[in-house]
Amino acid sequence: MIGLTDKNAVRYEKRIFAFVDILGFADLIEDSEHDTTKILRIYRLLDLAKSMTQLPVSYKFEHLQVELAKFRSHIFSDTITMSCPYESFDYFNAIIAWVMWYQYFMWAEEGTFLRGAIVHGNIFDEENSPIIFGPAMVAAYRLETKKAKWPRILVDSSMVKELPDQKRLRALKEYLRKDTAGKYYLDYLHDLFAITCFDKGKRLKSPSDPIALLHDHKVAIEKAVERIREQGVTSRKNAKRGKRLLDKYRRLSKYHNGVIDRLQHVALKLQNNNDLVRSINSEVMAHGLIRERGWQQYFNIELEFTAENLKYVDIMPVLGIAIERIITEPKDIESLVDNDPVKLVDFLCEKSPKYLGELQKTLDDTKIEIGTLGA
Repeated sequence: MIGLTDKNAVRYEKRIFAFVDILGFADLIEDSEHDTTKILRIYRLLDLAKSMTQLPVSYKFEHLQVELAKFRSHIFSDTITMSCPYESFDYFNAIIAWVMWYQYFMWAEEGTFLRGAIVHGNIFDEENSPIIFGPAMVAAYRLETKKAKWPRILVDSSMVKELPDQKRLRALKEYLRKDTAGKYYLDYLHDLFAITCFDKGKRLKSPSDPIALLHDHKVAIEKAVERIREQGVTSRKNAKRGKRLLDKYRRLSKYHNGVIDRLQHVALKLQNNNDLVRSINSEVMAHGLIRERGWQQYFNIELEFTAENLKYVDIMPVLGIAIERIITEPKDIESLVDNDPVKLVDFLCEKSPKYLGELQKTLDDTKIEIGTLGA
C-alpha cells in the first residue's frame, strides 16, 4: 500500500473505468428502518456485489489476451467500480464482460437491476490501495446519474468512436446498442441470450435454455414493479417515488421487448431465406455440431470454429436454437445423414423453417405487457 511519504507514487493512470450502482438502494435502506426484513435483502445484495469484485471466470475472459493482475475493483455502499488499462481491444471486451456478468447475477439471483457508466480517463486506482479517485470517476458518476435514466450501463461515446471500424462493428453487433439520442449502452440481455445458445448455460447459474433466460428477465421486471406498487400506497411521498421508478422499469421493459423483436426479426429473415440458412449451416453449424457431438469419426472434414464471423454473429444464436431442437428430434441422426456432411446440411435446412416459425411464437410469450406497468 502507498504510504503518506510516497508522494511520487501518487499519480493518475489512463484506464477504462466502470461505475455501477444498485437501482433503488437508497430507498431500500430508508424502508429498512420500518421493515427489518429488508435488512437481510440489503445484506444479500451487498454480499453479491462483493463477490463480483473478484474477476468472474467467463467464456469471454478465457479467450482474451489480458493480464488479470492489471484489473482493479472496489465496493463502497451500493457502488462497485472496476477498471483496467486500455492496452488492447481485449481489455475493452473484458471490462464489458465483467460488468454484464454483474448485471446478470443481480437480476437473476436477487431480482435487482443496475445503472452505471463506463468511461476512459485518468484515475488513481493502484493495486492494494483502498483509495480511488480521479476525473474518470467524476465523469462516470455524472454520466450515470444524469444520462442513464433507467437501469442500463452507458458506455462513453468517445470510447466507441476511438475503436477501429472493424472492432467498432463487432462491439455494436455483440454487446452495444445505440439509443435515439446517440448514447451507447450495454446490450446485456442479447449477449447473455447468445451465451446460452453456444455454451448451453453451463457458465450461468440459471437457466440453460435461452428462452427461459428471457422469461426469467421478464419475471424479474414484473416482480420489481409489484414491489414498487406495494410501497407506493403507503404515502404521497412513496407514490411520487413509485411513479419515478415505474417509469424506469417501463423503459427497461421496452429494452426487453426490443431484444425479442430483434430475435423474431432474425427468425423471420432466416425462415424466408433458404440460401442464408444453407450458407450458415455449411460454414458454421455443421462443423460446430460435428465437433460438439463428437462425430468426427463419421465426417471426413476439417473442423473449424467460425462463430466469431461478423457476418453471422447477430443471427447465429437464433438459428442455433432451431438447430438444437432439430437435432434432438431424431434418435439416429448419424444414420439419417449417412455420414455425409452435405446431407447433414440438407437435413438441417429442410427442418429449419418449421422450427424458426415455432421460435417466433415462443418468443412472443416472453414479452412484457408494458401497458400493465402503469402506476
